[in-house]
Amino acid sequence: MEIRKFKDLKEFVNSLNENQLEQPVKFWGDEIGGEIHRAEVLKEDWINPTGDGLEPRSAYDDEPEYEFEPAGIEKGSPVLSISQE
Repeated sequence: MEIRKFKDLKEFVNSLNENQLEQPVKFWGDEIGGEIHRAEVLKEDWINPTGDGLEPRSAYDDEPEYEFEPAGIEKGSPVLSISQE
């Protein structure tokens, strides 16, 4: 099943049996793998003004040149955090 939206993920999770629901949430891909260890809804926009990675917009509150930086991930977005093996 292709997962493109949280709606797809919800449908997949709802299809699992009780034993599967008790298992750790894992991911895998090309040369990486690990576990999902956190789910949250972002409380602020995350931006990438330097090109080095996403950071919370509040990290740039004292730097007005980043005020209109478009969000990489918008406030209110659900996200899953991973720990790589």
